[in-house]
Order: sequence, then structure tokens, then C-alpha cells
Amino acid sequence: MKRINKSISLLLAAALIVSLIVSVPQQAAATSLTRTVMLYCVGSDLETSDMLVTESLVRATKSEYNEKLNFIVMTGGAKTWHTDSEYLSGTDSIDPKYNQIWKLEGKRGDEEHGKLTLLEESGIEGCAVTPMSSPKTLTAFTDYCYENYPADSYDLILWDHGGGPAYGFGNDCRGGSLSLEETSQAFSASKLIRSGQKFDLIDYDACLMGNVEVISALCEYADYFICSPEEVPGGGQNYKIFLDAVNENPSMSGFEIGRVIADDFVKTYKDSETDSECAVTAVVDVKNFKRRMLPLLVEMSDIMLDEATMRGSNDRYNFYDEIYSSGAVYRYGAKKYCLADTGSLASALGCRQVEENILSESDAESLSNRYTSVAAELMSVIADNDNSPDDVLYFGRSDKIKSPVKGRNLINPDGSAASFRGGAETFVSPTGLSLFYPSGNTEAVCDYIRAMQKTIEAMPDGNAKSFLESYSSAVACFSVIETLGDTIYALAGSGSGDIDYNVVKNESCSPTIDYLTEYVFHSKDEAEKYLSEIVRQQAEEAVSADKVRVIQNSRSIEINNKSARALTEAASEVLVWGEPTDLEFRILMSLHGYSYNGRKNSFPDGFSFSLGTTKSVRQVSQPVLSCELEKTPESVLAVYDDSDNPHIADIHYTDEAKTTGYIPIVVLKGLKKETNYYLYVSLNEGEWQIDGLAKKVGDQVYVKTDGEEFYDENGSVSYTTVSNMTDAKKGITSLMPISDFSAIDRMKKNWGMKVRELNLNELPESYRFAERYSLTDIYGNVTDITQLVKQSEAAPVWGDADGDGRLTVSDATAVQKYLAELPLENGFDLKAADTNSNGIISIDDATLIQKRLAEII
Repeated sequence: MKRINKSISLLLAAALIVSLIVSVPQQAAATSLTRTVMLYCVGSDLETSDMLVTESLVRATKSEYNEKLNFIVMTGGAKTWHTDSEYLSGTDSIDPKYNQIWKLEGKRGDEEHGKLTLLEESGIEGCAVTPMSSPKTLTAFTDYCYENYPADSYDLILWDHGGGPAYGFGNDCRGGSLSLEETSQAFSASKLIRSGQKFDLIDYDACLMGNVEVISALCEYADYFICSPEEVPGGGQNYKIFLDAVNENPSMSGFEIGRVIADDFVKTYKDSETDSECAVTAVVDVKNFKRRMLPLLVEMSDIMLDEATMRGSNDRYNFYDEIYSSGAVYRYGAKKYCLADTGSLASALGCRQVEENILSESDAESLSNRYTSVAAELMSVIADNDNSPDDVLYFGRSDKIKSPVKGRNLINPDGSAASFRGGAETFVSPTGLSLFYPSGNTEAVCDYIRAMQKTIEAMPDGNAKSFLESYSSAVACFSVIETLGDTIYALAGSGSGDIDYNVVKNESCSPTIDYLTEYVFHSKDEAEKYLSEIVRQQAEEAVSADKVRVIQNSRSIEINNKSARALTEAASEVLVWGEPTDLEFRILMSLHGYSYNGRKNSFPDGFSFSLGTTKSVRQVSQPVLSCELEKTPESVLAVYDDSDNPHIADIHYTDEAKTTGYIPIVVLKGLKKETNYYLYVSLNEGEWQIDGLAKKVGDQVYVKTDGEEFYDENGSVSYTTVSNMTDAKKGITSLMPISDFSAIDRMKKNWGMKVRELNLNELPESYRFAERYSLTDIYGNVTDITQLVKQSEAAPVWGDADGDGRLTVSDATAVQKYLAELPLENGFDLKAADTNSNGIISIDDATLIQKRLAEII
């Protein structure tokens, strides 16, 4: 995808000094302009298939002509160009064979638009047909602009696909892309940089380039960056907006221009149905980034590397919090890019998560750790946006952009803790810049490490280089730890025997292990010794079914865990399967976490709907973890459609008393797209009633049950009836069965629907149930303990005080230890131990067990 930006920084006094010091070509001296903007358009498939470069250029031609601004464009990298001849001068079309050079001028007077004037039909000598993914081509273009269009300041816009720090920028149809190392190489070789100057602004009109590593690697070449950490909508930025702004106020600084671009970008996309989640952009002040943010990033990455490689005071490696924290960050782009939001990552790292089970009262209140101070300061710097000269970044985003976080601890910028470990849910939002954060995607991690190695080698010494060295090493460590851990826990859950490094090492980890060998541990033996210790520790701490004991008739479990690390959660849920056979008849179904991609003609065999909640495991005694299992609910909320068929509802309560809420209603389009409407309901005198239907959560205006029409502030109807709302969306299946849809009118009570509590045994025979109990580790591996729970619910064996399913002498011993308040290795079953059924555990119960064993009774 793509995105664009430009920046202005007019300091006339400085410009005069530069003009005296820096030699420029003679032809340039007489025509010196205020600003030269260089637009490097790698057309790729975005132009070839979707005409997206053309859209951007056409918008730019509709700006006002500005004689003090040169807008120079290189076009190339696409198989076909679609720009109409009415927008071109000197030719009828853009030739895809060459990297052509153009000057774009805005409209004058009453003209509808300006034009692109062809300057170099066959491109720049030596780079006419060289892919734009070559650093040589980028250098040649910037040199051409610098020599032929000298100015007081220079901006560079890079237009095309972006892939973050691991994959760089651009996707020329002739092959390749510009890595960070190659981009740095192109800049450092340019005449502009070699003259001692910088770009005033480098603007990535491309996906995922709003990244800490990108800014760090290129910070010596520009005063400001404009970039998005997210995937950028195909329409990118609107150049007309900032060209007009510069025309109106030529003295704008680069940061001010960036704000104009960011504000317009967010405004353009924030209400879009398809692109609102991409309405994110940031403007970075490089000087302040280097001064205020980089030292904190160096400190944070040093702690990360230390946590991964050094044993703690308990003689164990303490790397679990870093892995667990990944579930509390806002993620940008597709999963393969592994890009976490810097602010939310700092918030999660700065709070204890799972490593400590027994906390002092003060520690439990603050949940502080080694990261807390630096994380709070980093978050504060990111959030500091008071439009002062000290700002590091200006960040704009749609208010809709956020993601839920459950079961994690977070900190606020002031260092205070906000704990959500009790199963409560909060939301995290992006803060402007991404940071590569390792995940189970070893391929992406290896690509990232290779890219960082090459980038670091080309960088001068300083905080930027120190950060990338330390952080990439920490990423390598945590990636291997997580990859090995994932395998270890899966093997443990399946009941495998001895687990060591030779069993779990994976070929996909080899490049990362090689990196550790060379850059972190300096020898293969040292690296493999470290990894063997990591595997041994994780194998000891892995939870498996053979370590679990379910206490009879109590719905609680105990987990024998040598290191007493609370790494697991216990859950109970009821799975409800339905077997719909007629799509049109089953439209109101509320499906939980269900994907329709690839389904063409029918539903699969069934769908699952999860009830119940998850409770965190808590430690009660050293080395046993214990928790209570959530009870399966006896009833569920159901929506009855117009034909009186019940559909299990996934209700989201909007008040603590659980008397109001909304239910997602799924609307299908050819089983490929899921569109949710929201049925608002409330509990009134024990009965559920429907209050209305909304298109978005939180809508204040929605269809009322009496069909009343609502108007917005402009007098336009916002919503009327269900009929009107669905008819407006072509091809989407109606909310009601087709056979009944024509009978629904705006005065029909609740459109034929009703909502009520439904006992599980009241559901139709087409549904069946299963209760499932499982343990989930921090890597997401699941150990099923359903059978253990079911067995525990049978009547206990008489006298089986230790709960092992047998009557032995250890049961009499267990009673005696219980009475003496001595520790019990395997727990104690009160009901089984009460052998005389008098409701009291006494020495008489131990005596009866001994008599039974001796066959006296």
C-alpha cells in the first residue's frame, strides 16, 4: 500500500549562509527557489492494476501554481501507466519502459488543473531503465533535482508499497525493493547529503514505515519524517492539501507541514467503512527524537537483552513477562510483519505480568519491575504533544482504532499500575510509531535480523546504532526462546517424555541461532549451552496433564509445577454446536470468532459458541498452583427470529448490573463477508426487550421498535426501517428469512424478533453441547483436562483422602497430617475423608480407613 508527505522549513538567514558555503551549479544560482519537492513514484502493481499513482498525481495538479516551489516526479516501476493525456504536456502518455522525469505544476487562473511536463523522456543517463528498487536510481533522481532545481530546502516523497524495517520500501515490477541499508546507501551517496545539507522532510507514502528502526537508521538524512505505522489506504495522502498550504504560507516549518498532512489524512479516512482502521499517521521531529527518545529506547533494549540472557536472583532466567507482554500491545499490519505499537509495548513491559507469584503488599499495588521507570518516561515522551518546539512527534489517528486487551497488567505514563489480570478487559490504542517485536513467525524474525545486521554495519557510532544493536540482539533471543518454548509446551501437553535441546531445536531457528553465536555469545558452544539451559528450564515449568490434579466434586484444580511459575490459565466453557442446513433460514445467527473466507455454498458441519470466562491460576502453596474452574452457565440469551427460531446470542453488557447490552447480528454476503449490526436490548422487570438496531457500537441514533424516523443535524434521515437499511446494501442477505421479509414493515413490533433467557436444555435438538476444560500457557498451547474434570465429578472413593482414586495407607496418613496441620503433597478431599459421614474430620476417620485396609470392617 502507500502513502505520501512533504515538509517545509524556511529559515532565510540559514539559507543565505548555506548559499555562501555550498557550491551549486551556475545555472542554478540565478533561479534559486524556496523549495524543491522530489516525488519518487514506484508505480508497481498499485498503478498497473489500480491506477493509484495516477489518482495522486491528478489530485496534485488541482493545487494552485506556486512559482517558488518545484515539484519534480520520477515515474517507473509499473507495467502500465493510466494517466490521461489531458494531464500531460510534451507527450500523450507515461512510458513504462523508462524512469521518466516530470515537473508537476498546479493550475493557473481559471484552469481546472495543471499538468505534468515531461523533462526527461528517456530518463536519467545511466538509470533510464534501472529498477527503482536500486539505490543507484534513487541517488540519481535526488542528484538530478538538487542540481537542476536548487532551493532553500528539499523534500523527498517515497511512494509505493512498504514493509517496515524487515522488508523496506518499494516493489518495482522489474524486481526488488529498497532495504533500509540500501536506502541509507542511496542517501549517503547523494550530492545533497554530501554537501552537508539534509532533506527538510522525508515522507513515506507507503505502508508500515512509521517505525522506530526506520527513523533510527535514516535519522542523519532529514530534519522531519512523515510516515504511517499502519497499512496505508490505496488513496494515500492528498498532495493538493499541503501544496495549497505551502502556497498560502511559504514560511511554514516542516513540522507544521507534517501536521497539515497528518490532519488531512486522518480526516479523509477516519469515517471510511473500508479504511477507517488505517487512518493513522505520524510526524517525527528528528532532532527531538534523537535527543529525547533514543536514549530511552537504548535503556529499554539493554534491559530486554539482559532479561533474556542473564539469570535472576532466583538462579533462573526471567523472560516470561516479555513474551506474555506481546498480548497487550496494539499490532499494526498483517501478523507476518510483527510490528507492535511502541507506547503500548512500553506500557506492558513496564508492569509485572506472570513471573512473580507471591508479591509483597507494596509490590502488588505497584506491580513495578526493571522497566517501569524507563517505560513510563518513554510513554510520556511519546504522549507529549503540546505543539511545543520540544515535541518528538505529532500523531493523528481515527478514534475507532483500538484493540482489546484481557488478562494483562499495564502502566500509565506516570508509572501507576492499571491491572487487568482478573479477566477484565480494556482497550489499547496506537501511539504513533511501531517497533518490531518478536513472535512465533521465525521467517519474519530472520528477515528482520538480516536487515538490521546490514543496516547497523553502515551506520555511524551513536545512540541510533547502539539501539539497533542491542534491540536486534534482544529480538533474536526472545524469538528463539518463544519458538523453542512453543515446541516444549506442546510436547509437554501431549505427554512426551524427556525434552532437551536436541529434541526441540528447529531448523527454522538456525539463522537466528547463528546470529546469537556471532553477535551475542561469540561462540557456538556458548550459544548452545545457553539455549540448552533455556530448554531445560522451560521443560521443568511446562504444564501437562500428568501434573494436574482435579479435586473431586470441587471444580478446582491443582498443578504441580517445580518452579511455581503462574504460567497457565484454567478455563471452563460449554461448546454449543448447531447444524444449520438452510442459509437463508439461519441469518440471525450470532457466530463467535467465525470466518467465512473460502466458504462458497454452505456452512461447515457446525459452529461453536463459547460461554464462560477464564480465571488466572493463582499460587496457594510452594510448588502447587491452584485455581477454581468457572461454572458452566445454566442458561443463555437467545434471539428469536420472525419464524420463532432461537439463535444463541453473544451479548455485550453495557452496565455493571448486566441489564443493558447489545448483540451482534451477523449479515452475510455470499458467505465471504461478515457485516455486523447491533441489536440493543435491556432487561425490564425480568423480561428482555429490544430497544433498537444500530449499525455501529455506540451509535446514539438507531431504529426504534415503533419504527420512528430519526434525523441528523442536517435534516437527513439517519435510519428508518430494517427494510430500508438492508435494501441500501446491495447483495447482503436480509436480516429476516426471505420468505418473511416482505411482511416486515416499520410498525411491526421489534420486526418480529424477541429476546429471552433460554435454559440449555430448552434449545432445539439441532444443537448439541459439550463441556470443555483446558489449561492455556503463555505461548497459547492448550492442554485439555476435560477427562480429568469429568472423572473428578464421579462419586469419590470412600476414604480416598489424598484423591488418587485408590484406598491406601497414605489416605490414613493424609487424615492424620490434615489434623496436625502438616503440609500435604497432593491435596486433601474432605468428602472422601469423612468416612463416618458425620461432617467432621477426626482421628476416627483415619481409624476407619486403617480398619478397612486390615479388613476388620
